[in-house]
This record gives sequence, structure tokens and C-alpha cells, in this order.
Amino acid sequence: MKSKKAQLGLTVNIGAIIWRLIYILIIVITIRVVVMHFIAVNIDVREAEGKILINRFIYSPDCISYANNEIGMVYPGIIDLQKFSQKTLENCVYYGERNDYAAANLTLHFLDKGGEITVIYNQLGYDVWLPRVNMAGPGGAKAFYDSRYVLVRDNNNLRRAVLDIEVITPNY
Repeated sequence: MKSKKAQLGLTVNIGAIIWRLIYILIIVITIRVVVMHFIAVNIDVREAEGKILINRFIYSPDCISYANNEIGMVYPGIIDLQKFSQKTLENCVYYGERNDYAAANLTLHFLDKGGEITVIYNQLGYDVWLPRVNMAGPGGAKAFYDSRYVLVRDNNNLRRAVLDIEVITPNY
């Protein structure tokens, strides 16, 4: 049989161990919450995705850039006017039958004789997300803009133009 002094010492040690475990648990939970809040939640890659999509439209041989079929060379600063269509953009960047990822508005402003041509990628998504641009939280959207001076190849003639691109991605 143990003495009362030994039993009391054992109780004090178990109580101290329990309090130490509670403190360690609180510290671990606090560190996890801080790390998840500042690292995982605040990483927003939508701007990078928007710029990648813009570059895909401009630099891909399957998109609107002029490509010499004889030698297989792509000229990224030259837009082929015959490729500048919604069908070409839909074939160039394909997210499936239902595109919930991105929409874009590409507008060519001709500098020589004036005029402009507009093509919209993912028309349904663009119409839905455009009024929601800059709304916070789920259901909102974010827009990215870019303008580039380009040459437009129109029946073997080169025309100067400015290509304005607006890419909209929804908030998740």
C-alpha cells in the first residue's frame, strides 16, 4: 500500500502533465491557424493565370498569331485577321463544354483607317461575370487588362493596331 504522500505526488505530477499537454496543444493550434491564414489563404494566383491566358492568346500558334505554315514559324507580334474569331479562341483554349474558369474580350483598334473588331472568348461567362467584377467573395469576379501594339495581317497587308485584352476570372 502506498503512502498518502506518494499518492499526492503522483496526482500533482499527472495534473502538471495534463496542463503542459493543454499548453502545447494551444500553441500547436495557434501556429497552425496563423500559418494557414497568412500562407495558404492569401496566395492568389488568378493574376498569374490571367496573364498566362493573355500570353496564350497572343503567342500560341493555334490562337490568333500569324504562323507561316511553310516553315512552321510563329510571329507573336502579328495577328492573323482570319484567325481573329470566337471559334479560333474556343479551339485554342479549351476548358471543356462548360467553362467556369475564364472569359475574355479581345478588341483590335486599327490605327491607320480607324475602326475596331471585338471577339469574346466564352461569351456566356463574360456576360455573367462582367457585372460582378471587383465584387468580393464567392460569386464575384476579377478582371485583368493588357494592351499591346501589334501588326494585323489582312490579306498579305500589314496594318498597325492596338490589341486590348480583358480577362475575367471568377472568385472561388
